[in-house]
Parts: sequence; structure tokens; C-alpha cells
Amino acid sequence: MPSMAQDKGTNPYLIEGIYSKNTGKNPDLAKKNTLKYARRDALMVLFARISKPLSIADEISDDEIVEMIRSEQILDEKFSGNNYSANFNFVFAKDFVEHILSQKKLDENSSDIVK
Repeated sequence: MPSMAQDKGTNPYLIEGIYSKNTGKNPDLAKKNTLKYARRDALMVLFARISKPLSIADEISDDEIVEMIRSEQILDEKFSGNNYSANFNFVFAKDFVEHILSQKKLDENSSDIVK
């Protein structure tokens, strides 16, 4: 099994060092919001690495992003009142990413899309 250090330079599905912060009505909501935005930021980094149009991300729901993530790591998390910040590392599952993207490609060709 390859070590994380070996994967670091060659695995485009490993996204490290995503910093995010947010505010919520309470600390728990602040953390949930922060994590949601961090996941989406990581998805954008992934798309840039695998040469996918960033505009596709607009068609992907938060639940679909969660499905594409194999693991996530939270580092340096800080709560301050109703504010939350942390650094995140994500590993996306290549097969799930490809599956979701193939669904979106089919949807793009459909004439039933309501915009």
C-alpha cells in the first residue's frame, strides 16, 4: 500500500490545505457551513487538476460532492463564538467522481433541463 507521501505528488484526487471559515447561528451550524464550502472549494481544485470545466461544479449538489469524497481530514479547527475555521484535506473517489460527471454529461445533452 503506498504511503500518503508517495500519493501526494501523483494523486490528483488528494486535495490538501483547503482553508475555510464561516459563521452560523450557533457553532455547530458554523462548522457545517464551513465544511460545505471547503468541500466545494476542494472540488474546484480537483476539476482544475483533472482538466474539467469549472462550470460543471454549478450543476453538482452538496450531497453529490459528499458522495464523491472518500475521506476528509480536519486540521487546526478553531471555534470563536459562532465562527468556525479549519484547514481541510480531502481524498476524492475517482470512480464516484467519474460516475457523477457522466450523469452530468448526460443531463447536459437532455432537452428536458429546466434552467
